[in-house]
Amino acid sequence: SSSRFDFIPYGMVSKVARRDKPQNFAGWKKATGPVWNAVFERFPSLPLEAKFGEDTWEWTVGREFYDHVAEHGAHILDLAVNGDFNLEDLLTAAQFMELAVAFDPHLKTATLKNLGLAYLHVVKDKTAASPKYPAPRGTQRRVDWAQAEYLHRTHPRLSRMESLVEPLNNFAASAAWNSSSPTLVPPEGVDFKSWASERFLAMWRAFINRPDAHKDPSYSDVLRILKHVEDKATGSGGARGGARSPSSRAS
Repeated sequence: SSSRFDFIPYGMVSKVARRDKPQNFAGWKKATGPVWNAVFERFPSLPLEAKFGEDTWEWTVGREFYDHVAEHGAHILDLAVNGDFNLEDLLTAAQFMELAVAFDPHLKTATLKNLGLAYLHVVKDKTAASPKYPAPRGTQRRVDWAQAEYLHRTHPRLSRMESLVEPLNNFAASAAWNSSSPTLVPPEGVDFKSWASERFLAMWRAFINRPDAHKDPSYSDVLRILKHVEDKATGSGGARGGARSPSSRAS
């Protein structure tokens, strides 16, 4: 029966795992780290959706990438929040989901909720000894990829033929419109907890403003916590209040 198995994110594919066997979180992280390094290396930039239709393999590559990058981040978050998590896991999960938030023109509403939840737990973490951002392993590779993708979208390279065809001259503007400057790490010198608090608020505000957000089982919890934090922020300046987080399930 399919109910006996789960699909576990594994790079651009998924692995089938038995539900009655506990996952080895450390082993999964060790195995999938090199897989994602290979994905980033193999796809230094992604085909622009504005240039390729849904019936092309180029469009499918981009769609698969953003689906899996968001799922990978959500899976790390899910395992971390429901297990013995640490700050590095939370920040790694956030970085993967930030890639989808920055570039995916078909961003799923749940990704905004999950990213906000990751930052909420970052803010609540008590292990950081410094306000300096504790960059998780693999940060530089992800930041470099994001910067290159942003440049690719805002200043795409056109072939000679493409530059002669008027309709294609518009896809650069469309690609730029569908992306935002990637926010994987805080600006230099900024307290990372304050930055995480701002990202948490931004993501959950964006989540509740999505037309389909009310269909999410956690919608009422998110709305309640967001209001609680915003009310406290007026006097205490941030998301570090004692609001209890919603079900720690990265759906």
